[in-house]
Amino acid sequence: MRMKTEITIQVKNIGKVKFPVMLFLLDESDEREFEDGIIRKYSYEVCNIPANCRAFTIGDRVKISLLGGIEREFEVKGFHRYQLQCKIWV
Repeated sequence: MRMKTEITIQVKNIGKVKFPVMLFLLDESDEREFEDGIIRKYSYEVCNIPANCRAFTIGDRVKISLLGGIEREFEVKGFHRYQLQCKIWV
């Protein structure tokens, strides 16, 4: 399932920052080998993060607004910076 939503990130010395993203919900957890060589399970792919965002590290916590105004906190499993956007797996 794919939906447009927003992600909230706590940034040091700035506070909470919100921006729109595309969220891909998987039917079940998937596995991927990340940049550190470890295979981790993830439930969501968060795409269309602005390319000029800060670099996320494995273990960072992010809040994602889901349907119905529900806000959930997730752990970052992986991060990749593409030319025009960034993607995180949570």
